[in-house]
Amino acid sequence: MSQAEISRALSLLFPPGAVVELRALRKSGGMASGYYTDFIKLAHDAEALDTTKEFAGMYVILNEINPVLFSRRANRIEMRLSKEEKATSDEDILHRWWFPVDVDPKRPSGISSSDEEHDESHRKAVKIRGFLSEMGWPEPIAADSGNGAHLLYRIDLPNDPESAQLIKQGLTVLSAFFSDEKSGVDTSVAKAAQLWKLYGTMAKKGDSVADRPHRRSKILSSPEKPEIVERELLIQLAALLPAPPEPAKPINRRQTDVLDLGIWLHTHGLTYREKLYGGGRLFLFDQCPFSSAHGDGAYAIQFDNGAIFAGCHHNTCGGGEQRWSELRTQYEGPRPKRNYENRMKQQVREKAQAKAA
Repeated sequence: MSQAEISRALSLLFPPGAVVELRALRKSGGMASGYYTDFIKLAHDAEALDTTKEFAGMYVILNEINPVLFSRRANRIEMRLSKEEKATSDEDILHRWWFPVDVDPKRPSGISSSDEEHDESHRKAVKIRGFLSEMGWPEPIAADSGNGAHLLYRIDLPNDPESAQLIKQGLTVLSAFFSDEKSGVDTSVAKAAQLWKLYGTMAKKGDSVADRPHRRSKILSSPEKPEIVERELLIQLAALLPAPPEPAKPINRRQTDVLDLGIWLHTHGLTYREKLYGGGRLFLFDQCPFSSAHGDGAYAIQFDNGAIFAGCHHNTCGGGEQRWSELRTQYEGPRPKRNYENRMKQQVREKAQAKAA
C-alpha cells in the first residue's frame, strides 16, 4: 500500500519525465541518494529503504533539477555516498515549482511529535490555509509530514536571487503571524534544493514510543489540478510586513515621538502578543482596532530605529497598508498642525544643531 501512496505523491508533485532525487538519511549520519525519471522504480526503492531500521526518513527535492544530474546515479540508489559524490545543491535547480509551508511542532530535536503536538500543527495549518485563501491564493496540496503539517502551493518562478528573497520573505511573514511557543512555520525551507518528506514513507525520528510514535506521512487533500500562485500574490504576502530599515539609520524623531510602542499600546488598552522582528518588536493585537468584522489580523511594528508601522493583513481592512497615523488619531485624537512659520523655525534649529554636532 505504501508504494501506491508514494507513486501518487510523485505524480502530484512532479511532471512526467522530470529528474527527481531520492535521498534517504541514515540515523547514524550519512545518506543514500539516487536520481530517477522512472517513478515506479523510485517508489519501489523508497519503500524498500523505508522498511529498514537504518534510515530515519525518505526525502525528495521539490524543484526542477538540471536533467544532466540524472547520469550521476541513473534510476538507482547509491547506498553510501563518498565525499567525492555529490547530491543536488541550490545551483542545480533550474526552476521553482512549489511554495512550501512546513508547520512543525516545537520539541527537543531528534524525537517524534506527540499526538497533541501533531494535531496542534494541523490546526495551525488550517488557519494558514484560510489566511492565504482570503488573500486570493488557490487551494494547496495539504499533507501530513508524520510529525507536523505541510501545505504546498504551485508556483512558477525562476531560480534566481529575487525569487529566493520573495519566498523567504513570504515564509517570514507567515512565521511572524502564526509561529508561537507550540509550533512554528519553518523559514529555512525557502532553499531551492530543500529536502522534502516523500509522502507515503515513515517519519522515524528517535524511537517509536507510546506517547511519541512514528507515523506514516501522507497527502490529505489535493486539488484535481493545482493552480499556480501568481507572482503578484507572492509579492502581496511578502509586503504585509515591511522590511526593517537600515541598521545604521538613526531614530527619526519627526516620524514618531512614541519611544516605546509597547507602553503606548498598554496605556490605550490594546492587548497583544509581542515577538521580535528584524531587530525591532512586532505586536500582534488580540482584537483588530480598525474593524469589528474580525478579531485577529491587526499588528504594529516598532523598528530598532524608532519608526512605527501598523496595519491589518485582512484584505477588507487594508491588506497591509500603513495605518499608524490612523491608529494614533483614533486613540489620541487629531494631532495639532504646526503652521508654516513654525515648521521653518524648526528646520533652521535642526540645521544649526546638525552643524554644531
